[in-house]
Amino acid sequence: MDDPHIDPHIERTTDQARAGATPGIVRWVLLISISLAVASLGLIAVIGMETRDRYPPPPQETSAAQPSSGPSSGPS
Repeated sequence: MDDPHIDPHIERTTDQARAGATPGIVRWVLLISISLAVASLGLIAVIGMETRDRYPPPPQETSAAQPSSGPSSGPS
């Protein structure tokens, strides 16, 4: 069964061992998607800073400044 003349050690290249090629497309997809995400977030931040002063927040209501318009619950 074990022939001493046959070397059991088999050497294969990386492509042969993986049964396919590794062109590196995943790296490009990752690089492009991260670049687009950073650019999108930057654009959102710039637009947010530009429009912040155009639309001021509504005035806050205070209960002490406004008189009560309903019936009073005090003694009559």
